[in-house]
Amino acid sequence: MIDGVRTPVAEPGFVGRRRELEALTTALRSADEGSGSLVAVHGEAGIGKTRTVAEFARKARRGGSVVLWGTCYEGVAVRSFGPWAEALGGYLGTLERGRTAELLGRNGPILAELVPGLRSELADAPAPAGLPPAEARVRLFEAVVSLLDSMPALPVLVLDDVQWADADALDLLTHVARHASRLLIVVTYLGSALDLVQPLAVRLAEIGRRRPSEYLRLESLSRPEATELIEEVAGAALEGWLIDTMYEESGGNPFFLGELGRHVSRQGPPAASGGSGAWRVPEGLRQAVALRLAGISAQTREVLDFASVFTAGFGFDELQRLSELDHDLLLDALEEALAR
Repeated sequence: MIDGVRTPVAEPGFVGRRRELEALTTALRSADEGSGSLVAVHGEAGIGKTRTVAEFARKARRGGSVVLWGTCYEGVAVRSFGPWAEALGGYLGTLERGRTAELLGRNGPILAELVPGLRSELADAPAPAGLPPAEARVRLFEAVVSLLDSMPALPVLVLDDVQWADADALDLLTHVARHASRLLIVVTYLGSALDLVQPLAVRLAEIGRRRPSEYLRLESLSRPEATELIEEVAGAALEGWLIDTMYEESGGNPFFLGELGRHVSRQGPPAASGGSGAWRVPEGLRQAVALRLAGISAQTREVLDFASVFTAGFGFDELQRLSELDHDLLLDALEEALAR
């Protein structure tokens, strides 16, 4: 937790990302002037999407903005509108008792349907009039916009891992993006590109027609940035050959670099050998990668076993010959692996 903003529990130090932070800061200034936009931060797993946005959110909060942070979770046991309930509930939960009812007014009981924690504070407020489901849904969406518009400070809405957002959460995001002008929306999602038929891609395209949108793809850290991160987490200066080996093993991925640095912090650096023979990827990092592959099909696991032989990358034809799968089955396996 950084100044009320949810962040990963065991986060490494933060380095780099100057371009992205400058873009987010520029978008914040525009929103404060009445021209709110949407900024999407995306990239591969472990590349630092959440950490980068959390660093920005911390600075925005210190500058006087209100940060509303909601996280989307993978799986079927998730609540409808889950990230919105977290974001709005987190903000309303910081208000002094009595201030909530004053701020929400007649929309309080309506928003209590989204944030059940409000019910105890709004016990004396009359229940909202019954409406058909479609009209009640519109009323709820308008109540959210009204709350955002009535905030005394500039609101910054962050929806993290929005690739897992449910349809209701995406519908509300689209409605808010249309109607709340003095608002900066920041979303993060996994991947370098979106499949254009995915619900998220469709909604972002619709939002882009109504609201300025910017996409920030996070790339691997440079070697100097990686050196700074590893040594900060390890708590010691490391030899050049070890930094080179770690950088090559991690591909500049901040998550992997942080895990490698923590391993050195716990175990100490390996004996100097002038080469990579003394280095082995720590077991904790191997397990972290393995857990990302839990639940994939046996066919996809076998394809990944073959693919791992090609340490410098592989071609589709070579992988097809090794796996002996037909074209469509191999594509299905690769799509499953990429999604994971």
